[in-house]
Amino acid sequence: MNQFPELLKRYGEWLPEVGEGAIQLLEAHYLKLLSWMAKMNLTSITDPSEIVLRHYVESAWFAAQLPEGNLIADCGSGAGFPGVPLAAIRPDSRVVLIEADHRKGVFLKEATLGFRNLDVEICRLTQSKCRPQGVVSRGVDVGEVRAFGEEKAEWVAVLTSEEIAAKFKWDNQKRLPWDKNHVAAFLKVPRETP
Repeated sequence: MNQFPELLKRYGEWLPEVGEGAIQLLEAHYLKLLSWMAKMNLTSITDPSEIVLRHYVESAWFAAQLPEGNLIADCGSGAGFPGVPLAAIRPDSRVVLIEADHRKGVFLKEATLGFRNLDVEICRLTQSKCRPQGVVSRGVDVGEVRAFGEEKAEWVAVLTSEEIAAKFKWDNQKRLPWDKNHVAAFLKVPRETP
């Protein structure tokens, strides 16, 4: 029996407003994730309640903190976080999931078939042709993501540990309400004007 909607409601205080269509897209992704986890390691978290909190709720909360962006790249998307919830919650934005691991890329393509505003690039970050307005990431080398964002985007936002965030200069940071060791860190990329 699928308990995704009930688990999502459990953490409602941290969720932005999520429409029924978005919940259905996220639930379909969740079911694919559970199915594929039997074949390959997509996440080290196996408890359904923790999967919903640490992946879906965290990513949705993060999406609500982000600046506007018509094209947003999720660098090192892995199983689709934070990009999949971002695409579900912000249907006005186009999201590109960039993933170097071919098997994870195949999972992403299958698990996001119902999304109209989401694309998958299976390549290393340095090979991506994406020119996004914004760059997001979670659990990936922050220095590599910042370098990509500073070269190609207007802003960079990462979910990371407070310890890793402290190694870089940010415009601002917000602690995750349920996890005092992790932050969302934001950087506006300065651009020279002619």
